[in-house]
Amino acid sequence: MDEQLSAPDNDNPFKDRKDSITSDSSELDACFQNAQLIITDEHMSQAERDELKACADGSATFEEMAPRLHSKLQVAKEASVNIGIVGDAGAGKSTFINSFRGLRPDEEGAAKVSAVRHTTNEVTRYPVPDNQNIVLVDFPGVIFRSTDQGVVEEFDTKSYLDLYGSEMEKCDLFLIFVTLRMSNNIIWIAKEARKMEKNVFFVRSKFDIDLANESRDHPSRFPKGTSHIMEETQAFLQKVRQATAQELSRHGYGEVKETKVFVISGLLADVHAGTYDRSNLRITICNTVSPAKKAVLLTSLPDFAIDTVHDRAEFLRSREVIGAIALNTIISLAPVPGLPVALDIGVLIAGYHRVKAALSLNDKSLKRLAELGKKDYNSLRSFVDRRLVLGERIKNASGPHAIRGIVAATTSGLTIGALAVTTLALNVSLPIVGALIAAPASAAYVYFIMREMINEMESCAVDLFKYAYGLEPGPAYIGVLGKECSSRTKFLNAIRGLRNNDPGASDGKAIKKPTEHTSSNNLVFVEFPSPQVKKSLFQRKIDKEAYRKSFGDKLKQCEVCLAFIEELEDITDEMITVAKMAREEKIKVLFVWPNNSHLSTDQSDMISKCQRNLKKLYGDIDASDIFIISTEYEAMTGDRGRMPALRHAIFKELQDADKTDRSMMHFSSESDILQLDERDAGPMLNSLPDGFWDEEMTDLTKSKDDCVSKWEQTMIRIGIISDHGAGTNTFISSLLGYREKVASRTAAGSTQTEYTSADTQRPQNLTVVRFPAVSFQIGIKEDIKSRYMKCQKDNINHCDIFLVLCGEVVATETISLTVEAMKKDKKVLFVKSKFDTECGPKAKPQEREAIMKRVKQSLADAIQNKLSAEGCTTTVTLNDLFLVSGKWENVMLEAFDMVKLREAMIKELSALQKQAFVMLCKDYSPGMIPTKSTLLKQMVWTQAVQSGALRPWAGLMVDTPVDLEKLREFCEVYKKCFGLDHDSQEDLAELSATDKEFIQESVESKLTMCKGLYGATKEDQPDLLGATNSLPQTSIRDLAGMVSKNGSTLMTLEVANYSFETHVNYGLPEGKAMRVMAHFLRKIITEQAECAQALYEELFVTK
Repeated sequence: MDEQLSAPDNDNPFKDRKDSITSDSSELDACFQNAQLIITDEHMSQAERDELKACADGSATFEEMAPRLHSKLQVAKEASVNIGIVGDAGAGKSTFINSFRGLRPDEEGAAKVSAVRHTTNEVTRYPVPDNQNIVLVDFPGVIFRSTDQGVVEEFDTKSYLDLYGSEMEKCDLFLIFVTLRMSNNIIWIAKEARKMEKNVFFVRSKFDIDLANESRDHPSRFPKGTSHIMEETQAFLQKVRQATAQELSRHGYGEVKETKVFVISGLLADVHAGTYDRSNLRITICNTVSPAKKAVLLTSLPDFAIDTVHDRAEFLRSREVIGAIALNTIISLAPVPGLPVALDIGVLIAGYHRVKAALSLNDKSLKRLAELGKKDYNSLRSFVDRRLVLGERIKNASGPHAIRGIVAATTSGLTIGALAVTTLALNVSLPIVGALIAAPASAAYVYFIMREMINEMESCAVDLFKYAYGLEPGPAYIGVLGKECSSRTKFLNAIRGLRNNDPGASDGKAIKKPTEHTSSNNLVFVEFPSPQVKKSLFQRKIDKEAYRKSFGDKLKQCEVCLAFIEELEDITDEMITVAKMAREEKIKVLFVWPNNSHLSTDQSDMISKCQRNLKKLYGDIDASDIFIISTEYEAMTGDRGRMPALRHAIFKELQDADKTDRSMMHFSSESDILQLDERDAGPMLNSLPDGFWDEEMTDLTKSKDDCVSKWEQTMIRIGIISDHGAGTNTFISSLLGYREKVASRTAAGSTQTEYTSADTQRPQNLTVVRFPAVSFQIGIKEDIKSRYMKCQKDNINHCDIFLVLCGEVVATETISLTVEAMKKDKKVLFVKSKFDTECGPKAKPQEREAIMKRVKQSLADAIQNKLSAEGCTTTVTLNDLFLVSGKWENVMLEAFDMVKLREAMIKELSALQKQAFVMLCKDYSPGMIPTKSTLLKQMVWTQAVQSGALRPWAGLMVDTPVDLEKLREFCEVYKKCFGLDHDSQEDLAELSATDKEFIQESVESKLTMCKGLYGATKEDQPDLLGATNSLPQTSIRDLAGMVSKNGSTLMTLEVANYSFETHVNYGLPEGKAMRVMAHFLRKIITEQAECAQALYEELFVTK
């Protein structure tokens, strides 16, 4: 369980720590003499706390308490769980019993399955094969009597209790399997179980059949299919759940909460995958029983549901960790050399195996998962082994040095020097219902190691289950064949962006078994050794079968193999032998000839010569499968020579194997061009100035904030001309986001009044200019107009667009000023801002449309007449008229023509002004989301430059440094635009009369990319002793890990490097990085747009 920290914003579990660690042991001792780690009871149930208190039994120290606690936990492992099962014939209980126990109907020990009659004629106990203490107790739904006519079914309540009452009392809970045609027998049994104070839950177990029937009869209700994650499927599931609860109530059971009704499929794959309500049912069962029984359920049953991983891990972080601390305390070994504490590696290894089984990562679970997910078992096992770095270290540990290595790897704030300070005293305290009991120093280390191990396995389990069920492509394996040589070593390093002396680089030493070189979690290069050659006096013989037996399974995992040719005249039999084996397994083999001297020349002759030599040994081979490349770092990372062609060949094989992220880039079926997906990309506009592409990249990086135009620097001025009583004050205030009126009536003859946004956190570059009213009643019209224009000419010229707010009567003076604006080539839109007074809230849509059409036509006629009287020939159409309500809530939402008015205004603005408008003139209109999304995606090119993606970089494209803080700023800009920031959430809470916390939770649950973008913080990095951890510079690689939905995205970028093309042309390599940055930013915008759409529907449509 998580530690309670003395400083809420610091992930250091020790109180009173110093800011740094010195090498002086006396200072360290003084610094941490009173350091204390407090394990809270936040994740412990009341039953667990009571259990802990009972074990304490007045103990003053944890050493006194540990034996009792350990004994209690050992006894708990033998706890029995009895789950009563009752159901009508055909309700699916037998299928569920088999699936719950991991059995198919035809396997030994499986329950009989029948859809037409009861198959249970007596109480039958079905233990789980992996743990006989977990038993499903199947009760008959009727009583079978033998008569002269044979066996008949009947039901008598007294006889039923006499026969089966004692067995019912032994059950921990009951699952009642029902259909919509419920029998009175089943309802009576459920009520009797309730009288016995048993927890009773109801299960509808054939939802897969119900769903298939519903989609067949009503296909239009499931336009996107019937996957369990589809909204339509979830809606139907809710409908079935509600109907079941209502039917139970109608049959006399009483009111049933929907949380006690579970709609599932009893099929084996669905039960283990947690489909529909299965995960919720498993969690409910575990939370119903005692902690000991819960531990037995969690550690004995295979469960491949992603939804339950966190709950299982949370439980393990409390019970397993405390158990490990207790056992380590009892053993009380001598301190580990170099550590001030006693640690027993056996305790950690035992915990490793228990946690691995509990999270379904052990070999037995993987074999079942491979069967259910139709995956190769070896690939699943490799998937797990590569991710359990700490776990594997614990499993293989022996000796004090291994323990020190584990501690150092887990507690990243520790240095080896600090570990060696034997006087360091740490304390750990456990909660005993309001009090604390101290544990020895070793408890802190056991706690941290166990916690980090569980965290690692939790993350691995989630990724594994996604991969096994096709939610994420698995790792891509690329085989590397041929004689060990320096060129092959250079290739293995450079292809992963490493120089030969970098940490993690291959050392080029001879290998005796396949060696994996991981570039990312989803890209693995497997280096194969050369086969053994048996030499005799007259011949050399390669033991092909021995090689296949030893390494054949590993070779089968590869999607493509690269066979290295060291010398053209010395193509080895060993390399050809392994290449042929790969070809026999239908694995594509590409031949790579490292040769720096031929990069700048025509290679066709060299390739032909190589092809002829290979044909003699390997057989037919296409020239396009031969690549002459340089393995020097700069040539490979910069994609010089034939390196792009080699990348394309590898990419095609991985794409055909469905390993790549097609939403990122792909080869189209029509061409051989590897294309970055830019279907939603906007034009670069003029925000990237003339001559921009010709600038030196170094100069551009130094002045990147000055060389691009940005929306924040673009001014927008909206002119307002209005009639008396047109609601101008209210409209202007609402348009700028003010809930109360801030605009005031301007007297005739006074100067214009300017208003800016209500949101002081946004740039104040949107100005609404209200022009003063004028009256022709006080003098000669032409003289008044002349004096007015003399004062306002420049102001009119500076406005980008005009809104004319019309009152009940269109005034001559208003139209006269409008004509003056038209003479300056200004676009004029006519607005009636009190339409809500003419069209009541109860008007039906058809009635409202009719009223709007009538009012618009009347207004158009009045305006046209006034324009004609002024000698203006402009024709006013209904598209130039907008009926709105000036009230704040109606301007913020899409009341009447408000969306059309906004879009008409945007149409008249320049490209950057359009971006500025949607950023500064906020609203919460679902109808504006597509426009906002389009305009924001035009901004990303400028933002990609601001993030630093164009700076020169000598390395892989994915390692290009980017400015993480800038990316977070852009994310906040998007949130403001879509109305998802905290201030907007307050507005939405008021507009929808909804709790703000609900809105906040809804937004956070939908913005997974944004959450990932904010995940890489210093606070997330454990720092046991307070050492300062500096956050490494963020790169595109890190960004892909933060915001992409699966690991194949990063792998796709790594394989492609600079070899892809794009619709938005820019030739330099730095431009490729910029385009990838723009791609990710567009993805974030799309996610926020979808979030806003769903949120608005929740608040204003569904509600």
